Amino acid sequence: MRKIIITIVAAIFACAAFAETPEQIQKGSILIETQFTDMNLKLTNGVVFGFHATGGYFIIDKLAGLASIGLDAMSGSTRFSFSLGGRYYPLKLGPGTLFGDLSFGLSTQSGGDSSLTIFGVETRAGYALFLNRNVSVEPLMYLQIPFKKNVGGVALGFGAAISIYL
Repeated sequence: MRKIIITIVAAIFACAAFAETPEQIQKGSILIETQFTDMNLKLTNGVVFGFHATGGYFIIDKLAGLASIGLDAMSGSTRFSFSLGGRYYPLKLGPGTLFGDLSFGLSTQSGGDSSLTIFGVETRAGYALFLNRNVSVEPLMYLQIPFKKNVGGVALGFGAAISIYL
């Protein structure tokens, strides 16, 4: 079973290495993204709805540096966040491409009498479905992990974004 999985993963990366890079994700392009929904499945905080804005620059083909700000509303509290990271588009599938993000960020959560600052890492995976040369719709899922135990907890969630490529 292990050999089969390794073979499949190697085949995917081999296809990705020789696939033509769409012009939207080539060196020098700019990415502007708005994540307009955010459903956090962390049971302690319930459902989270948020708005995140991300800007990026493709430093090489398929790899963009990112900066992001966000505002999330949870039951009884709000969270403001800022993060820096990168996004890689390894594989073109049909009219879009798969992507993966890794970012490090700082967030401040406040509500009631308390305030909490959290530093952590977030990873996201999704599919950028290109509607035309400059616009994509991106369903995605994410995993947030704080660096300090007992602060915020690990969160798994789903979201959707609209991106503009210039």
